[in-house]
Amino acid sequence: MSLQGTNLEHARRRNRRVAFEAVLKHGPLSRSEIARMTGLTSQTASNIAGELIALGLIKETGRRLGRKGQPATEYVVDDEGAYTIGIHLDQNQLVGLLVDVLGHIVARTALPIARQNPGEVLPLVERAVDGLVNGNDEIRRRLLGLGAVMPGFFESGTFASRGPLTMEGWLDFPLAQELSERLNLPVFVDNDATAAAIGESLYGFGQTHPTFIYIYFGLGLGGGIVIDGRPFTGVRQRAAELGHLIVNPGGKPCACGNRGCLERYVSLHSAYEAILQTENEWQGASPDLLLKAFQTGNNALAKWLDDAAYYLRIAVNGLENLFDPSGIVVGGLLPDPILTALVEKTFPLLPSSAADPGTRGARLIKGEVRFDTPAAGAAALPMSRLLHPLAKEDGPELENAAGAGLFGAL
Repeated sequence: MSLQGTNLEHARRRNRRVAFEAVLKHGPLSRSEIARMTGLTSQTASNIAGELIALGLIKETGRRLGRKGQPATEYVVDDEGAYTIGIHLDQNQLVGLLVDVLGHIVARTALPIARQNPGEVLPLVERAVDGLVNGNDEIRRRLLGLGAVMPGFFESGTFASRGPLTMEGWLDFPLAQELSERLNLPVFVDNDATAAAIGESLYGFGQTHPTFIYIYFGLGLGGGIVIDGRPFTGVRQRAAELGHLIVNPGGKPCACGNRGCLERYVSLHSAYEAILQTENEWQGASPDLLLKAFQTGNNALAKWLDDAAYYLRIAVNGLENLFDPSGIVVGGLLPDPILTALVEKTFPLLPSSAADPGTRGARLIKGEVRFDTPAAGAAALPMSRLLHPLAKEDGPELENAAGAGLFGAL
């Protein structure tokens, strides 16, 4: 007797999500194009289009003329059909975004974090969500979920990192569960770098280049790997710790125990160290400080840029030879003028597999999602998990999770 049966409702849900993704990424589409693109039968595609319309997620945009036969009705995603919230937590502040299904920012809030412990921060998240929704019951009803990101690792929704660049008091804290119960919403958590890569995949460079590497400037240096539109996180959910690639053996000591790690030369932390004298000074520093130093021609920051470009060039060479991506995207919290200067100084890049004469496109570029990058990436998490569920977190049991709502219906 087989213990492995089928569940038709879960199959229907998968088909709805596949069809929704097709319209999201390639619309406007007719029902026959949805069927052809997804491999569904014409009748199934037609039924699912009706279900998505009933859910308010897609809408008719008119009929396509100029072909033989009856003009085909086309469908696009309704930008008011669903929303997500993204919360970025760091040592100094909370940034929250309300984002529509197409990635447009609808509302923003920022709140200072006086104390980093969960007991102080979680009420701030509730306050941020209330402020973003601003009493709009229709938006709240149409929330797919909330994404929350911070520096460090998560395992099954529980914070699992400790170190000098992570927030204090969060080790073993079940952030996803606590927020879901407080907010009555599906909650998805990840580190800030992976989330930024997911945001770039859904709303930026990844829309036309589904395989790329993302280098993320936070206080340290992180990254994300996206392969065929899906984030690759590794066996322990710790892939793309790019900051700990050794680019200068025997160089500066790193908190990880090695010497010469990339983030000791390429990160906000390393830039702060370059222009400030003491640890106490850079612990309270912000990217605005770097921008002012750049604008006033600070010599120490200019040297940091030269050194950072040198070591970034080495890292880019290794990543290109390992992964053969469509491109390597750089983004995060480094102010845009400094990021532009860094990318320019990194050229010419070292020869690699990506320098083949047949290769097209830029090898190293700035990210297209540039405003509040980690919070925008956090807002992309519910959509990413909707389209590409992870068995451990987002399986059928989510139907019964707190406030599964629209996420569960789709």
